[in-house]
Amino acid sequence: MPRVLSPNEKKCIGCGLCVIKSSLIEGSTIDLGKAFIRIYGRPKSYIISVDYGKKTDFKDIVKICPRNCFEIIEK
Repeated sequence: MPRVLSPNEKKCIGCGLCVIKSSLIEGSTIDLGKAFIRIYGRPKSYIISVDYGKKTDFKDIVKICPRNCFEIIEK
């Protein structure tokens, strides 16, 4: 069964830890251009974009978020 990372944008404070961690998972280095998660917008109205084609194991992303903005959903 495929897994999907579901963001809760209302909880997001825009810290970017998920973006940094996703770049480390993807390329073993901090390169925000290679991150599979992007955060857009302004405080209280952030948009979280996840590129599901690049990654399917999201446990580290769920763990690193200080506001628990993510959950893994089985589809």
